[in-house]
Formats: sequence, structure tokens, C-alpha cells
Amino acid sequence: MAKRKKASSGANLLLILIIAAIFLVFAVCVYGIFVFDINSSENEEAPYSFYLKKGSNRIRPLKSDDLLCENGVFYLTPETLAEHCSYGIYGDDTTKSLVFPNGSYAKFTGGSSFCLDGENRFLSNDCKRIGKKLYIPLEFYENYVDGLIFDYQQTDTKLVVDIKVNVDNYTLKSNPPVTESALSVSDYFDNVYPKKASAVEFKSDLSAYEEYMNPVDRDKFLFLVNTENTLSKDYKPSQLTDLVNTRRDGRNTQQMDLYAAKAMEAMLKEAAAYGYTTLSITSGYRSYNYQQQLFDNQVAALRPSYGDRAYEKAAQAVALPGTSEHQSGLCCDLHNLPAASQAFANTDEYSWLLQNCAKFGFILRYPKDKTDITKIMFEPWHYRYVGRYHAQIIMSEGLCLEEYMAQIQG
Repeated sequence: MAKRKKASSGANLLLILIIAAIFLVFAVCVYGIFVFDINSSENEEAPYSFYLKKGSNRIRPLKSDDLLCENGVFYLTPETLAEHCSYGIYGDDTTKSLVFPNGSYAKFTGGSSFCLDGENRFLSNDCKRIGKKLYIPLEFYENYVDGLIFDYQQTDTKLVVDIKVNVDNYTLKSNPPVTESALSVSDYFDNVYPKKASAVEFKSDLSAYEEYMNPVDRDKFLFLVNTENTLSKDYKPSQLTDLVNTRRDGRNTQQMDLYAAKAMEAMLKEAAAYGYTTLSITSGYRSYNYQQQLFDNQVAALRPSYGDRAYEKAAQAVALPGTSEHQSGLCCDLHNLPAASQAFANTDEYSWLLQNCAKFGFILRYPKDKTDITKIMFEPWHYRYVGRYHAQIIMSEGLCLEEYMAQIQG
């Protein structure tokens, strides 16, 4: 009897040891996987980092479910900044409204349009939905939430973005609609300004581009783009040329007029020689028909809500056909951010362009201090080709194109 009890006890002990060993092996495996995952995540360097910042102190980095990036465009959930910007979030899975303390609100139902205090507005990109989460393009927070400051810093390996949230009261601001302009050729009088462009020196060998940067026919490209001077439906640059520096994010290769395209190529070669290699072109020539299509789509989208006023409302968001400077083939949108933003003005690349663009025949078309004249908001990404002679005068004297044309027309 005693031997049977002893054998039973030994069997129980062996069973316990086997179970303990299995548990230990399982625990080691789980720990190993956990450590491996942590090390893997620590070693994987994302190409961008976003931080919330109060004053000079970062509150926290944005988490993966706060932030979405698709095709170079960033999106945030409305919940990400709600606590810091003091707005409430109302709605369900299909509709989200951001309501600020002063009563202003923005209502999102998807797509690129949203309702701002009862008026329709449009973003450059559609909102995104993943499951029950709504992601709003960063453009909305940059352009419409008054008080937020976005600081973009491009390092050699990644884009670092600080979102500054240190004001007491946030409100929504109603940006004036961006309407692009149109063209008219003016007479030029040689006795107004020096007859030749100033000589320039480059770090790169740009001798093959000189004829494009400083054209023999110096006045050929000097015409205004504003709503008082429109382009005809048939207007199209005769020598549209592919832009080798089109952003590589799946978009079609952009084009400009031959002279503008070659001068732009030269400018970005020189920028690269100074270490500014992240600049790319996101938009160049746009045809009249394409602009008509964009406008008609907006009218159709707004007709159910506005009826006979749909045309008027559409014109507030989309340039009328014939009034877009892009149709001239002489301008392009140029920057190194996920999307065109006034934050580009805070970068070293913008400073270099501002100081050097005239050497290549370009001007900053819509300066910050000329919005009352151009009727267009500050666009640090929008560069217009006029040739070196005129560009040097315009930029050195701090003029916008409207002022320059008025001066030389007497």
C-alpha cells in the first residue's frame, strides 16, 4: 500500500514538472516575440514624425491611429486635437461636426467639401474613412483653425512636424476663396528700367539653360493673370514640355511652356547644388477644358443644395474657365511639403527660392504683403515665369506683377 502511494506521488510530481516546463517554454516564446516586436518597431524609422507642442515643449507624439498618410497627403482624426483646441465633436459614423466655443462649426460628411458656418468650402483632397474613424486632410487644420501653428522641419532622413497648440481660444476662420487669374500683354518702354538683365553666377554649369532663363525676346512672357484679363478657350502654349521634377507620387507628369520648363529645370539643378534636394513640382499647365470640367462638377454637386445659386457658389471655390494662371503654362506649384501650405514659407528651401528665383526668370506670384492687390492669398509655393530681365526688377523692388505692369504702362 505504501509503495502504491509513493509511486502515485512521484507521478504527480512528474506531471507538475512537465506542466511547469511547458509553461516556462511558452512564457519564453511570448517574451521573445514581445521583445522582438519592440526592437523591430524601435528600429523602423518612419519617414515623418508629428508632435503636439505647447510653447517650446512637446506634449506627445501623434500615434498611428491619430495620423494617416496617403500619397504624400497627411490626415488627422478630429479627436486628435479636440482636447487642445477646445472644440466639441458631434455626429455619428456618417457625419462629424466640430463645434468651437464661440459657436462656429465645421461639418464633414466625406469627400472634399465641408460646411463652414452654413457655407460650403472645399479642400484639395477628400476626407478618408477607415472603419468608424474619419480622417480630415491636414489642410483644414492649417487653413481654417485659427491659432494653430504648423512647424515643418526637413532633416536628411525624415520630415518632423510640430503642431503648436498654446493659445487660449481657438476659432474657425473663413478663408477668402482662392481664385486664380488671367492674361493681357502690355507695352514695354525701354526708358523705364535698364535695358539688360544683371549678370549672375551659378554654382552649377547652367550654360545650356541661359537662353531659357534670359530669353532674347524679353517681353514675350510678360502678361498679367487676373480676373480682368481672361484666356480664350483655345489658348494653349505651343511648346508644352514635360517637367522632369514632377513629384513622384503617382500623379501625371506635369508640363510648362518650353522656356518656363527649362528655366525651372535649371533652378532646381542649382537648388540641389546647394543641398535643397526635396523640392518638387505638384502642378503645372491646366487646360481650359480641364478647368471647365472642374467647375461644372462643382456646380452639379452644389445644385441640390443651392438651386439657381449653385453657379455663384461654385465660383467661390473653383476658378472659372479662362481665369486660371495655370492655363498660361508659365507657372507651377513648387514645394517640399505633403500638400501646398503657407507653412512652406518657414522652410530654408523657400528662403533660397525667394532670394534666387529671379536669376532663373521666376517671380513669387502672390506675395504675402500684396494680397489686397492680387486678390489672392499668400502662396509661397506658386512661381511664375517672366524671364530674368523682368523678374530681377520685380523681385528687387518688392513688387507684385500687377504693380509692375501698372508702372510700365504709365
